[in-house]
Amino acid sequence: MGACRAAQDGEPIELPAGQPRALLTFLLLQPGCTALRSVIAEQLWPDAAPDRVRRHLTDTLYRLRRALHPALLIADAEQIALDLTQQWWVDVWEFLHATRSPDAAERARGLALYTADLAPELTDAWILPHRARLQSHFIQ
Repeated sequence: MGACRAAQDGEPIELPAGQPRALLTFLLLQPGCTALRSVIAEQLWPDAAPDRVRRHLTDTLYRLRRALHPALLIADAEQIALDLTQQWWVDVWEFLHATRSPDAAERARGLALYTADLAPELTDAWILPHRARLQSHFIQ
């Protein structure tokens, strides 16, 4: 795990720092990789005025779409999602899947993915429970 990184067709993608990385990470950690815009706004900009939040989210989504292939993000007036019909490899997903395996080699492969805390560059409160869950899963 460690810092938020992305690749497409095996080539690293330069993700913009700050909120675009936070948005991508937030979506990857949501069930179905989908979240309501209102929930995203609450979590990523908890102290911002409502009129500013919409602008922040629009700008962040634009910057993330420029870094990723635009088709990977699905957005409408109510929610933002990642297109799960596309091929995704996410270390957190692999870690959780592999460490639940009855096969010892598969579990060891999963544990090897835990190289550092999840996205240490993100300091928002919303990520803390996810980090704690992964740490606990690693220790068990």
